Amino acid sequence: MCTGGFMSLNSNAFYWSSTPNGTDYGWSWKLFYADPYLQSDSVYGYKNYGFSIRCISDTLATSLPEPKSDAYLHCSPNPATEEFVVDADLGDDMVLNILDVTGATVLVQPLKRGTAILDISGLASGVYLVRVSGSNGVLQRRLMVE
Repeated sequence: MCTGGFMSLNSNAFYWSSTPNGTDYGWSWKLFYADPYLQSDSVYGYKNYGFSIRCISDTLATSLPEPKSDAYLHCSPNPATEEFVVDADLGDDMVLNILDVTGATVLVQPLKRGTAILDISGLASGVYLVRVSGSNGVLQRRLMVE
């Protein structure tokens, strides 16, 4: 049963990481209202503290297959508004996925080698991830939509 009060409301945020630091502490991430940096710390990570947690799925895995040396992905313009040009060669059966910041897929498009023009007029302004996969690997680029 929790009997403590709330602290740092509307000013600071603390989140648990999944990394322990001994038996009584764990590593945490902290954001202070007057500091623009995300900091990792175990001093504030006493395990009895009620920090927030963030559960995410690993849909944006960092262990993507390494593309072959002749594979490429070029995207323009960036930032884009109505249309977005993709020039890619990652082998056969290429698929383009555009993901939003939560990792949700907002657009899927099969691609052929060479240049394709995509209609992105239905996307809200923001930052997206363009991921193209094919038989020669996977490449990603950031896309800003205005």
